[in-house]
Amino acid sequence: MKICVGLLVLSAAIMAGAPARAQEEAAVRGLVERFQAAVKAGDLTAAKKLVAPELLQALGDEAGAPPEGAFLHQDALAFLKGELAGNSYQECQIVGVTVRGDQAQVDLKPASGGLILLHLQRETGTWLLAPAPADPFQQFEAEGEAAIKQDQAEMKARVRQEAIDQDIADDVNEDRFR
Repeated sequence: MKICVGLLVLSAAIMAGAPARAQEEAAVRGLVERFQAAVKAGDLTAAKKLVAPELLQALGDEAGAPPEGAFLHQDALAFLKGELAGNSYQECQIVGVTVRGDQAQVDLKPASGGLILLHLQRETGTWLLAPAPADPFQQFEAEGEAAIKQDQAEMKARVRQEAIDQDIADDVNEDRFR
């Protein structure tokens, strides 16, 4: 009996979370649809309001390297840059939405084919198109390399100090036995 009640409570909790997830996915889908509608109408000012400032800066940075993405996806920066320039609107279909906390991903399928992976970030309760999040493994690797360099510098300092301490000890012992 207790197991049945536990399963009932668990299934109710899961069911309660499903509408919230659907609402989040609908909000993300709605933002991408508003972005597409604004670009299609030629209202680039409205379209840019749906893009995070960091992504607008990355779009304006010609020297920036494109982020690495899945091999099936086209470069999202190039796609957005073309859309926001107002000269290359592409009719796209939303084929997938994934929401994880304050981050979301949307798969767009342009009429020309392929897939475009867009990233969104919730900022102060509002979804905005955003740069791809940093790869946690790259961040881990960079932090590890920094820690190794710091350890190496500390080790060199200890070796130098030990050499100085040994020289002092040798001088003291030499003076003691004279």
